[in-house]
Amino acid sequence: AWMKTNGEMNNGGKLKPECRQVWADHYARWIQEVEASGVPIWGLTVQNEPAAVQVWDSCIYTAEEERDFVRDYLGPALRAAGLGDKKLVVWDHNRELAFERGATVLSDPDAAQYVWGTGVHWYSGDYFDQLEQLMRAFPDKHVMFTEGCWEGGVKLGQWDRGTRYAHHMIGDLNHGCVAW
Repeated sequence: AWMKTNGEMNNGGKLKPECRQVWADHYARWIQEVEASGVPIWGLTVQNEPAAVQVWDSCIYTAEEERDFVRDYLGPALRAAGLGDKKLVVWDHNRELAFERGATVLSDPDAAQYVWGTGVHWYSGDYFDQLEQLMRAFPDKHVMFTEGCWEGGVKLGQWDRGTRYAHHMIGDLNHGCVAW
């Protein structure tokens, strides 16, 4: 909470500029500690849902702020800690802005060198065209579906949940997603 403009871990707020380095160093240290306990970490995201003010842990980043944080702080911190092999995912939010948000980071070669790909969620609708645009514009980067849930979970005998998952899995994989 002390690192954010709203003084809270929840309810949005932004990372204070003077806290960017310590936050990036925290990511690297966290990965090192988790791996030291025997749990391998293959990748990470900059921020889950960076455009959503949530009642749970949340931190807002514009596309430019995310790009600059990756380029100037997080990417170099991971590399300096010997963690440059971790797959860093940007955006990690709804598909409808995937191209705009991903392209802002990936168009900057200094930021893009640290980024494995763009993460997407399904909550705003299909927008599968966004994935194709990313893949065409940045063929050396990846798109991965990172989150999608149906509140209330499984309901025996109600196949609408299964159909929704199938629709999005097939749509995403047919439009360039490399993982779901």
